[in-house]
Amino acid sequence: ASDVYKRQTIRICNILFAIDPLSDIAMTYAVCTYRRQNRSDKAIHLYGIFTKEYRKVMDEDYPIAFDKVNTENIRF
Repeated sequence: ASDVYKRQTIRICNILFAIDPLSDIAMTYAVCTYRRQNRSDKAIHLYGIFTKEYRKVMDEDYPIAFDKVNTENIRF
């Protein structure tokens, strides 16, 4: 995917996070996009923020480990 599509994907994910901070879809697509951009630091940081909020709200750990996050594991 082009850089424009990657930037648009991140922008859409940020909008989804503003609406739903626990959006599995937004987190997954953002993490995968950051990985494709070779920005593992951003991917890890985002995942950490997401899982911390998930734990606080749901009172349980997020069930998918960082290294298993991919678009095939999105929970609907």
